[in-house]
Amino acid sequence: MAADKISEFRAVSNEAIRRRDRWIRLTVWSTIPLLLVTTFVGVYAALSSSPHVYATFKWFAVLIVVGAIVGAYFLGNRLSIERLERDMVFVLTEKDVIRRRTGYPDIRIGFSEIGALLERNNWLVVESIPPIKKIAIPRGVEGFAALRAELAKHCAVVKRSHM
Repeated sequence: MAADKISEFRAVSNEAIRRRDRWIRLTVWSTIPLLLVTTFVGVYAALSSSPHVYATFKWFAVLIVVGAIVGAYFLGNRLSIERLERDMVFVLTEKDVIRRRTGYPDIRIGFSEIGALLERNNWLVVESIPPIKKIAIPRGVEGFAALRAELAKHCAVVKRSHM
């Protein structure tokens, strides 16, 4: 029996991403001393006789807290998706495409089972015929063009603007 030709595709973490992650951590952690300074100045302003200074620091503290919460929400989502992309490996054999992720069962879709290839935003979604299985392949995967071209041989790619 001849061995199947296997190609692996994965998202890579480059120096630009690591540098950006360091800046994000620095920014997030710098909000803590900023909040502490604002709190101490706000307490001092509350003890002072100027209600205008007190109101200014109170709103400044509220803006910092709200900004930190909203920023953490969006940043957390973005970073978790990027981590998910880096944790997945896509294997292309002569018969099928496989998505592997540590701690999860492999998803395998044979080329003859591909029902649709949907290109949406930054993802290529491989959808099987019933019973439906889906593999979402991020555009950041190294060798994405070659992987897309190989899958397109088995089914036409349909472009969609939303997920």
